[in-house]
Amino acid sequence: MFLNVSLLNHHLQIKMFLAVIWTGLGFFSNLGIEIEEVSREKKLIVFSNCPWENEARYSPMFCLIYRIIVIRSFTWTSLQGHVEHVSCMVEGSKGCAFQFVLSENPV
Repeated sequence: MFLNVSLLNHHLQIKMFLAVIWTGLGFFSNLGIEIEEVSREKKLIVFSNCPWENEARYSPMFCLIYRIIVIRSFTWTSLQGHVEHVSCMVEGSKGCAFQFVLSENPV
């Protein structure tokens, strides 16, 4: 039996990526941001409040901070992927939702 090192590395990178994301959620929780839903299967995170909701109408600071954390997590783990801001409270949604999309093909 041969060990596919590339596939093993990709699996470890995904585990590291998710660990960084879940740790970041603890940080946001400490700031008073409520996490409504976390779906590991869909790779979806929904925040039910925004401490900067009024300011976000002019400058979406929280959205930018969270997107940067996810984007940097891709960089730190050498994974290919991107984050999508699927819904936003400033635009009338019930919560701010972010979905991260991982490349299925290890490089």
